[in-house]
Amino acid sequence: MIDDLPALIYGAMEETITIVERDKLKVALTNWLTTQTRLKPVPDLDQKLINYQRKIAGFCDNLHLKLTDGLAEIKAYGDAGQTMAELTYGTDWFVGHPDLVKMAAKILLGQE
Repeated sequence: MIDDLPALIYGAMEETITIVERDKLKVALTNWLTTQTRLKPVPDLDQKLINYQRKIAGFCDNLHLKLTDGLAEIKAYGDAGQTMAELTYGTDWFVGHPDLVKMAAKILLGQE
């Protein structure tokens, strides 16, 4: 029974992200993309921004937050994982945010 204790504690550390928190993250990431990051001059930039807002929404709806040793860890799989990588490292039309995971964790944990 005691051998199962670390697994039980680790499972309890997984945070449930509310719809309100996910929506707050969607707004913050969309705001960052449209007003704070450097956008590269490409054709149809306005349409790319509109389309990417859907990707941000999908990312926020499908991410998972875990607390491990006091550190927040965000995981996203499939398309959401690709979006997280793009937001972190950038694309051919915008510069990424190298501290995206840290920023997102602060928002989700109510620290920002």
